[in-house]
Amino acid sequence: MLIVIFFAGSFTGRSFAGDFTDSGPLLKTRVAEDSWSLRDTVPTRLSSAHDDAIHALETIMHEKKVVGLSVAVIKHNKIIFTKALGQKNIAANIPLTENDLFRIASISKSFTATAVMKLVESGKLSLSDDVSTLIGFPVRNAKYPGKVITIKMVLSHTSSINDSQGY
Repeated sequence: MLIVIFFAGSFTGRSFAGDFTDSGPLLKTRVAEDSWSLRDTVPTRLSSAHDDAIHALETIMHEKKVVGLSVAVIKHNKIIFTKALGQKNIAANIPLTENDLFRIASISKSFTATAVMKLVESGKLSLSDDVSTLIGFPVRNAKYPGKVITIKMVLSHTSSINDSQGY
């Protein structure tokens, strides 16, 4: 079972969650409504364990001043539960919904590392593979052009490359 939680709070420098109009990576917390109905898969009354989990999240939100959060529970590759808590926009008093979008931000690093490690686990990649062969152009540090930049180096931020070369 996988539990995914997206949140926004005053500590993020914004007083709202889920209302991003500028470009950038966004992640929807559940699939489009026209493809299936959550009501078909989730009982109307949550079990006491779910109630306890929601109460714990509400407590954490209050203690940490989290503006809003969205939770998705995934089991056997199916979303079995979603819940949105808090506000989308404090000033306008708009509640957060399960369909609101969140910036994925640095979480993309975790997603990428997880996906890469699944490929390593299945034998389709090796951590010692040259990144250049995967992305179709040479990736090297100009000071050490003979040194291969490996997947492991990129994932562990030890590749010595930087963005000044247009990567």
